[in-house]
Amino acid sequence: ATGIEWTFETWIYPTTAGAIFAIGDGTTFGQSLAIDWGTTAANKFTLRQGNGTNYPIAITTSNTYVANNWYHVAASLTATGLRALYINGVNDGGQMNTAAMSTATQWVVNGFYDVNGLGNSGGSNHMSNLRLVIGSALYIANFTPPYAPLVPVTNTQLLLCMPNNGGIFTDSSVNNFRALSSGSPGASASVPFSLNTAQRQLNTGILQVSGYFDEKTGIT
Repeated sequence: ATGIEWTFETWIYPTTAGAIFAIGDGTTFGQSLAIDWGTTAANKFTLRQGNGTNYPIAITTSNTYVANNWYHVAASLTATGLRALYINGVNDGGQMNTAAMSTATQWVVNGFYDVNGLGNSGGSNHMSNLRLVIGSALYIANFTPPYAPLVPVTNTQLLLCMPNNGGIFTDSSVNNFRALSSGSPGASASVPFSLNTAQRQLNTGILQVSGYFDEKTGIT
């Protein structure tokens, strides 16, 4: 087994093919986690994980998902080594691999971080309620997507794009990571679900967070 479970999830409104989230070290195949829409395959979501030599984990959805719609995207790794990709709560791809992937120190929202540089192939997307949990696989079967703002749960290591949290891109996890912006990210009126309070969004621009990620130990 890999030794540690994790879960990534967010709401995304894709407009241009590009990265959604990545954890990388700036080298070729050094992305320990990378999720994109439309970059690997047109109108499809893809989860990739590198080991420094290649991408042994490459999961692309079977179904296509057109632009300009809200989707809840979740990826998880169980202790057995099963990685699964869920779109709107429905499993649309999985792969078993018990070898842990590369470690990395740069977490990038709306961009990749590889040999081509920070923000390479970043999208111009609306995003809301992004959560990274390291130590728990929240989704191991089909589920109903959360139609309410995400909150910290056990092992939450990153929580961004929350409503009324004191800052548009404030990390609401226990780590309180500082998110550095590049480009022109900002708030948007577009929301994935109806609320009485405004939701924070990320559109054109990227965010960078420094936090160590290791599937063997879960150290952040």
